[in-house]
Amino acid sequence: MQTILAIDDESSVLESYRMLLSDRHRLLCASDGHSGLRILDEKHVDLILLDLTMPGMSGLDFMSRLHERGETVPVIVVTGSNSVEMAVKTIKQGAREFVIKPFDVEDLLFLVDRTLSDMREKRELKALREQGKAGFEHIIGDSPAIMNALAKARRAMQVD
Repeated sequence: MQTILAIDDESSVLESYRMLLSDRHRLLCASDGHSGLRILDEKHVDLILLDLTMPGMSGLDFMSRLHERGETVPVIVVTGSNSVEMAVKTIKQGAREFVIKPFDVEDLLFLVDRTLSDMREKRELKALREQGKAGFEHIIGDSPAIMNALAKARRAMQVD
């Protein structure tokens, strides 16, 4: 079960996330960016749902702090702001998606599932690449056919 961290200062939004996601994912909730960072210090998180307008630390400030810390957790911004400039700014700061409140439930669930699936596939691909680096040394043979097949396999490993 994958873990989602929802950060929003509106308790009704956090409750909506609980109703939508808690049967499919482990859900952690924070009412501000500082609390969200503390949770990240203590728990493994696979995805962050982030509001932009919060007291104390804005969503953009939170994303900057994530970047400073070297965190690679994907972020879906879910906000009441429908500004194109804000959407562009958050995507430039690394958000995977930008969703405007009130959100369509099916759309949000699709984005969450797709993002988690993409990240799972990237981890698996990375593991396979690491495994493949050591895997070819055990193959015995120096015929042109074997060498050609190994060269193709190495090139294929470099592609997403």
